[in-house]
Amino acid sequence: MTLWIFKPVAAPDEPRWLNGPIWSRLTVRAPNAGSARFLAARWESRMMQPGGEVGAVAEMDYQSALADPALYEVTEANMPGNYGPDEVVEVAAPLRPTPAWDNVLARGLYQPGA
Repeated sequence: MTLWIFKPVAAPDEPRWLNGPIWSRLTVRAPNAGSARFLAARWESRMMQPGGEVGAVAEMDYQSALADPALYEVTEANMPGNYGPDEVVEVAAPLRPTPAWDNVLARGLYQPGA
């Protein structure tokens, strides 16, 4: 399976961020970039605290910035050991922490220096 690296490409003051999290780097195992975007967006929505808010948008209406090519580029990674289920496998510290960050830490997904 292929690993895909997400990196933000829009400026932090870009209105499309909606004051939500800006992940500095996210690694996803998936068969293609489109599947990686889908998995990343689903993962991010699960990281949100139940009943919480993500920026200016209620959780139930949340649309992940990870699915937006204007906010994140997705590139194929040449990394060994990419066997396993389709999932988010690594998360670097966010450029703008949110309540979702606590869930990332609790689930052990943070990789310092990634």
